[in-house]
Formats: sequence, C-alpha cells, structure tokens
Amino acid sequence: MALRKSKSGGNWVSQFSYNGKVYVKSTRTGNKKLAQRLDVQFYEDVIKSEEFGESGPITLQQGVDSYLERPTVSSSRLYQDASETRKLLTYISGDLYLHEITDVTVNKLKKKMQKENYSAQYINHLLTAIRNINKMAVEEGFKHSLAQIKTLPIKRLRIRYLSFEEESAMLRNLNPEIRKRGSFKDWNAHDSAILMLDTGMRMSEVVFLKWPSVDFKTKTIRVFRPKVSNESILYFTDRVEAILLKRYARRDSERSHVIDQKLKRAVPQRIEFAMKRCGMNTEEMIQETGVKLSTHNLRKTFACRLVMNGVSIEVVSRMLGHSSIKMTQDSYAFLAPNMGTENAASVINQLNILNSTPLLIAV
Repeated sequence: MALRKSKSGGNWVSQFSYNGKVYVKSTRTGNKKLAQRLDVQFYEDVIKSEEFGESGPITLQQGVDSYLERPTVSSSRLYQDASETRKLLTYISGDLYLHEITDVTVNKLKKKMQKENYSAQYINHLLTAIRNINKMAVEEGFKHSLAQIKTLPIKRLRIRYLSFEEESAMLRNLNPEIRKRGSFKDWNAHDSAILMLDTGMRMSEVVFLKWPSVDFKTKTIRVFRPKVSNESILYFTDRVEAILLKRYARRDSERSHVIDQKLKRAVPQRIEFAMKRCGMNTEEMIQETGVKLSTHNLRKTFACRLVMNGVSIEVVSRMLGHSSIKMTQDSYAFLAPNMGTENAASVINQLNILNSTPLLIAV
C-alpha cells in the first residue's frame, strides 16, 4: 500500500497492486492520518472483493446511474425516477459513498426540504428513491447504507381542484390563437392539460402515451400503470376525441408518441406557468387554500368532479389506476358523504311494505 499526493496537490491518493492488478483511488482528504486509515480500508475492501466475491463501495451517483439503467422499467416510470433522483442529488452529494449515508444525512434532507416548504409526499418520493437504490446495492452485493430511511407521515390536506372558470382561464392562456403569441409548444401543453382533465391520466402517462394505445373505433385509451401493474380503459370525451383526431392527422409518420417527446419536460412547466399567469398560485391563494397548484391537480380535478357528481369510488379508483380502492376512499370519499345512503330510507320502506304481515282485526 502507498499514499501519494494528487497532481493538484490537495488530496492523498491510495495506490497499490493486488493479484497483478493496480488499484488507485482518491481518499478525498488532505489529512494524512485520515488518508492512511482510508488506505487500509480500501485495501481490505479489495481483498474482500477479490477473495470472497464481496463488492466494494459505490457512490450515490453510481447507485443512481445503475438504478436508472434497469432493463424492465417503462418510459413513464423511468421519467419519474429520473426526476426524483436528479432532485435527490441536489440535496445529497453524488460523490458520497452509499454506505456513508447515515440517519443524520437523511434527517438533514428532511429538515432542509421541509424548510423549503416541500410537501411530505414529495419528500417521501426522494426518501423512497434512496431506499430503492440502497435495496439494489444490497442485492448486488455492494456496501450499503444502514440508515433507517423512514418516510414522513402524510397529513390529509385540503384537495384543491380547478373550478370551471379556472380551467377556462388556464386553457385560454395556453392557446396560442387566443394569446396571439406562443408556438406549437403551447399546443402540446394545452392538449396535455385537457387529456389530464378529461381522463385523469398522470402527466407522465400523458407525455409517454403512444398511438397504438389509442383506439378510434372504440374511442378508448389503454393505459398500463407499471407502478401498480394494472391497466385502465379510458373513454374519449368529445374534446379528447377532437384533440386526438387533430394530432393524428398532423402526426409525423415516424413519431409513435401523441405528445412530442422533445417537449416532455417543457409541457408541465408551461402548464404551471399558465396557472401562475392566471393568478391561481399567488401567495395569498396558496395561504388561503394551503396548496400550491401543479399539473397533478388536473388529475385531482378529474377525480373530484366525478365523485361530486355521483360516480362511485370504485369506478373512480379503476380510472385513476390506484393500487387499492382504500387509497381512493381516503383521498376523495369525503367529497360525497351521502353517496349510496340517500336512497337507504326508501329501500327499507319498500322492504317493510313487501314483507309485512297484515294484522287480523276481530269484528
């Protein structure tokens, strides 16, 4: 084993040979005593790997890269995972070894994001990303974190859905013909917003929707949700049909997606910019409602409108592609507290009449 200074002269570098192979690794420290301990640790890790088949340490960035290279992940799931891991790396350095992630690291992440007013649900997405990357490291034999990665409790916040006036204002703001400015990018955002409002699809499901999943004869869209391994059949509304027919007629024959893939990241940004321009996300509005609108609220608007107008929770759950009906009940059942109970009295009355025995009165 030997230590040498890096070319920049800052950190010590561990270098040695074992079984004819040369191993070189920066200790990432200029402290020689600490570097010596890390040099020994590196040497021991190499022996474990060579002699006992135990893999050595990997950085968080390496873990993220391996996680995103999984072969059986759908495009929509990969899109969401990539977004979450990119955000994660802004809070935890990608150079940090995975096994160096401690409870302190995780708690700092939670506190910093809470201070920046991120929702518990969003923070949990990032914590789940760490957990999944760590699980992958365990399965592949790499050194992994022993931190207790506990998600935050979710408090049920007020569901914020768009009124028809807000919806109209947002769509007008996205319409280049009405705004007298904008481009085809705005049409992609405009049409994506309507697809979410009228079908309840997630943004990732909309931007990765392919033409083979659209059936103009039956007027249906087949959406497979790899996250929960289920499939939904969603029917066209009139305006969804008009949008799909228009886009199909103008499609590039080599393009398989309904929405231009070059714009898959720009689409949600443009929708949220339109919400902001319409005054739907002012500080006063956020304080009043306790919720900042995002594209996901278009999906919630779809669900709320159905529940408030008598569609059963079971049907809404199937259309949203929830993993269980309980998830839908917990989120939306309070919007229709009388659903299924308003006719109970009349049903009991009818049963009483049909099954009652006439009293015989002596004359």
